[in-house]
Amino acid sequence: MGEWQIALTNSPSEAHGVLDTVLADRIRFAPDPEHRGYTLTLPVAFDRVLSCVLANSAGLPVMLASLTPPSWNQVAGFLESMRQLRDSARVAA
Repeated sequence: MGEWQIALTNSPSEAHGVLDTVLADRIRFAPDPEHRGYTLTLPVAFDRVLSCVLANSAGLPVMLASLTPPSWNQVAGFLESMRQLRDSARVAA
């Protein structure tokens, strides 16, 4: 970790490029009155990090698996479970 800090401190433009690659959005600090401090949010784009790691690994392919689209049977099952949840919420209310 110390090596990273030195490398990024010595080259701010390189540090900016690394953060642009690794972060999906802005770093945020939000007040946390309950704990008398702040909440730090670092939206890391793990797919980008993994792609960079794989690209720099010797001989490994740089491809990530993707999900296959659901079948109509899966969609129908999902919609039926949502209907049941909605109906059970109505009964509970």
